[in-house]
Amino acid sequence: MLTVEAVIDKEGKVRFQNDAGPIKPARVLVTFLDEGNSSHEISMLSQHALSGDWLNDEEDAAWAHLQKPT
Repeated sequence: MLTVEAVIDKEGKVRFQNDAGPIKPARVLVTFLDEGNSSHEISMLSQHALSGDWLNDEEDAAWAHLQKPT
């Protein structure tokens, strides 16, 4: 595991500090530090930033067993 500092900008892009970002695509956990941002503001930033990971066929298949049958 590797911990690096990053900032999520207003467009939802993750910007690593000091060029410490991973060399290849990787799964990450994001912890928001309380710096006066409202919870709504944080949720909107995280939704945009993480939607590429969440909204895909592979992710849907991984969680399909938890869906109610229609």
